[in-house]
Amino acid sequence: MWSRLLGAGAPSPSRSGSGVWIEVNKSKQVLLYVEGGSVVRTLPVSTGNPNVGITTPSGTLSVTRKSPKWDGPRYKPLYIRSYGVLAIHGYPSVPPWPASHGCIRVPLWDMDEFYR
Repeated sequence: MWSRLLGAGAPSPSRSGSGVWIEVNKSKQVLLYVEGGSVVRTLPVSTGNPNVGITTPSGTLSVTRKSPKWDGPRYKPLYIRSYGVLAIHGYPSVPPWPASHGCIRVPLWDMDEFYR
Protein backbone atom coordinates (compact mmCIF):
# COMPACT_ATOMS: atom_id res chain seq x y z
CA MET A 1 0.00 0.00 0.00
CA TRP A 2 2.82 2.43 0.83
CA SER A 3 4.39 2.02 -2.60
CA ARG A 4 1.03 2.78 -4.23
CA LEU A 5 0.59 5.87 -2.05
CA LEU A 6 4.13 7.12 -2.70
CA GLY A 7 3.71 6.61 -6.44
CA ALA A 8 0.33 8.27 -6.70
CA GLY A 9 0.06 11.52 -8.61
CA ALA A 10 -1.46 14.67 -7.24
CA PRO A 11 -5.18 15.02 -7.97
CA SER A 12 -6.27 17.64 -10.44
CA PRO A 13 -9.62 19.39 -10.80
CA SER A 14 -11.89 18.63 -13.73
CA ARG A 15 -11.70 22.23 -14.96
CA SER A 16 -9.49 25.28 -14.65
CA GLY A 17 -10.51 28.68 -13.42
CA SER A 18 -10.31 31.21 -10.67
CA GLY A 19 -12.28 31.19 -7.44
CA VAL A 20 -13.02 28.45 -4.94
CA TRP A 21 -15.05 25.32 -5.56
CA ILE A 22 -15.53 21.76 -4.40
CA GLU A 23 -15.49 18.68 -6.60
CA VAL A 24 -16.62 15.24 -5.51
CA ASN A 25 -15.35 12.25 -7.46
CA LYS A 26 -17.91 9.56 -6.70
CA SER A 27 -15.94 6.80 -8.45
CA LYS A 28 -12.89 7.46 -6.24
CA GLN A 29 -14.87 8.59 -3.16
CA VAL A 30 -12.82 11.77 -2.67
CA LEU A 31 -13.62 15.45 -2.30
CA LEU A 32 -11.31 18.04 -3.84
CA TYR A 33 -11.19 21.56 -2.41
CA VAL A 34 -9.99 23.79 -5.24
CA GLU A 35 -8.67 27.37 -5.06
CA GLY A 36 -7.64 29.19 -8.23
CA GLY A 37 -7.61 25.97 -10.25
CA SER A 38 -5.31 24.10 -7.83
CA VAL A 39 -6.34 21.35 -5.45
CA VAL A 40 -5.41 22.48 -1.94
CA ARG A 41 -7.10 19.68 0.01
CA THR A 42 -8.28 16.16 -0.74
CA LEU A 43 -10.65 14.45 1.68
CA PRO A 44 -12.03 10.92 1.77
CA VAL A 45 -15.82 10.74 1.47
CA SER A 46 -18.71 8.30 1.36
CA THR A 47 -21.41 9.25 -1.11
CA GLY A 48 -24.95 7.96 -1.51
CA ASN A 49 -25.67 4.28 -1.87
CA PRO A 50 -28.87 3.63 -3.85
CA ASN A 51 -29.42 0.43 -1.83
CA VAL A 52 -29.61 2.46 1.41
CA GLY A 53 -31.23 5.70 0.30
CA ILE A 54 -30.48 7.73 -2.78
CA THR A 55 -27.51 8.24 -5.05
CA THR A 56 -25.64 11.50 -4.51
CA PRO A 57 -26.69 13.69 -7.45
CA SER A 58 -24.22 14.75 -10.11
CA GLY A 59 -23.99 18.25 -11.48
CA THR A 60 -23.26 21.73 -10.22
CA LEU A 61 -24.76 22.46 -6.82
CA SER A 62 -24.29 25.33 -4.39
CA VAL A 63 -24.09 25.46 -0.63
CA THR A 64 -27.43 27.05 0.31
CA ARG A 65 -27.05 27.12 4.09
CA LYS A 66 -24.90 25.74 6.86
CA SER A 67 -25.14 24.82 10.52
CA PRO A 68 -22.20 25.04 12.97
CA LYS A 69 -23.45 22.15 15.14
CA TRP A 70 -24.83 18.64 15.04
CA ASP A 71 -28.04 18.75 13.00
CA GLY A 72 -29.58 15.34 13.49
CA PRO A 73 -27.04 12.78 12.28
CA ARG A 74 -25.14 15.49 10.35
CA TYR A 75 -22.11 17.22 11.93
CA LYS A 76 -21.60 20.84 10.78
CA PRO A 77 -23.60 20.32 7.58
CA LEU A 78 -23.15 22.37 4.44
CA TYR A 79 -26.54 21.92 2.77
CA ILE A 80 -26.31 21.69 -1.00
CA ARG A 81 -29.99 21.86 -1.88
CA SER A 82 -32.59 24.45 -1.06
CA TYR A 83 -34.99 21.66 -0.06
CA GLY A 84 -34.49 18.39 1.79
CA VAL A 85 -31.46 17.47 3.82
CA LEU A 86 -28.78 16.74 1.22
CA ALA A 87 -25.46 17.98 2.62
CA ILE A 88 -21.72 17.66 2.90
CA HIS A 89 -21.28 16.82 6.59
CA GLY A 90 -19.12 15.15 9.19
CA TYR A 91 -20.01 11.61 10.20
CA PRO A 92 -18.36 8.99 12.43
CA SER A 93 -18.32 6.32 9.70
CA VAL A 94 -16.79 7.17 6.31
CA PRO A 95 -15.93 3.94 4.51
CA PRO A 96 -14.24 4.25 1.08
CA TRP A 97 -17.40 3.21 -0.78
CA PRO A 98 -20.91 4.66 -1.24
CA ALA A 99 -22.56 4.18 2.16
CA SER A 100 -24.72 7.23 2.87
CA HIS A 101 -28.37 8.04 2.30
CA GLY A 102 -27.43 10.55 -0.41
CA CYS A 103 -25.25 13.00 1.53
CA ILE A 104 -21.51 13.38 1.17
CA ARG A 105 -19.93 12.13 4.41
CA VAL A 106 -16.60 13.54 5.57
CA PRO A 107 -14.65 12.33 8.65
CA LEU A 108 -15.57 14.34 11.76
CA TRP A 109 -12.03 15.66 12.33
CA ASP A 110 -11.83 16.91 8.73
CA MET A 111 -15.22 18.62 8.94
CA ASP A 112 -14.03 20.87 11.78
CA GLU A 113 -11.45 22.43 9.45
CA PHE A 114 -13.41 22.09 6.22
CA TYR A 115 -16.49 23.82 7.64
CA ARG A 116 -14.69 27.18 7.63
